[in-house]
Amino acid sequence: MLKKILLSVLFLIPSTVFSLENSTYGKPLWKTFIEKIENCDQGKVLFRQENQFAGSVDYYTAQMEKKDGLYRVIYFTQPPFVVVYKNGLVTVGYEGEEKQTFELSQYPNPIVKILFNLPRLEDYFEILPRSEYTFLLKPKTEDLKEVLTEVIVYFDPKTGLLKRIFLSAGEDNTVNIVFQKWDLEKCKNR
Repeated sequence: MLKKILLSVLFLIPSTVFSLENSTYGKPLWKTFIEKIENCDQGKVLFRQENQFAGSVDYYTAQMEKKDGLYRVIYFTQPPFVVVYKNGLVTVGYEGEEKQTFELSQYPNPIVKILFNLPRLEDYFEILPRSEYTFLLKPKTEDLKEVLTEVIVYFDPKTGLLKRIFLSAGEDNTVNIVFQKWDLEKCKNR
């Protein structure tokens, strides 16, 4: 009940009606983060994902890695579930089993589309600042409009890194991703 109240309050906060480009706040933080991960050839982030669907809740711990244009998300299940993205293709499957390959535009998972396109989210979403550290993302593309109501992105005020992504596809269908540890050490000298 408390979660529903908090979410309803969050969605009732009036959103700013101007674009990120005209924003006097938020833009430097968003742009700095995007430039940092875009210019990084190698890095990784550990995250926890909570999926709520029709009253059922599942929790996953995962790690996303980027190395030389290849992105890999490893969900620490038994066996691990691996999602690899390179050159517009997504390959998915459990470790040690046969994998399936899709074009990213045909892969029906908005979470993966968001994670693999962090530097290019402006291509897929209208980004509206809510505060200095919080942004509302409204889907632009038809495939995302079909599965997402909205996305809220939170940044850590201390580090300037992405802290949380909340995806909503309706009241009983949400995904909450909390980024626990960013490892961008190899990017600092760039």
